Amino acid sequence: MIVKSQDGIKYDIYTISTRENKVYCQDNADRRRKRLLGTYSSIARATTVFDAIRHCVDGYFEMPKE
Repeated sequence: MIVKSQDGIKYDIYTISTRENKVYCQDNADRRRKRLLGTYSSIARATTVFDAIRHCVDGYFEMPKE
């Protein structure tokens, strides 16, 4: 699945994770590094976006700005 980060960079994601109010991914190009997809105002908002990525069936997801 392709995810476009808040910075506008597109990643072919391998895994996604969340920590505090940030959402990260490991992409297929380099699975050793975590890439920051987005930063949010609260842990709850980051969790909501994380769940939206998990349930996306289109194969493409754009990270919301907030």
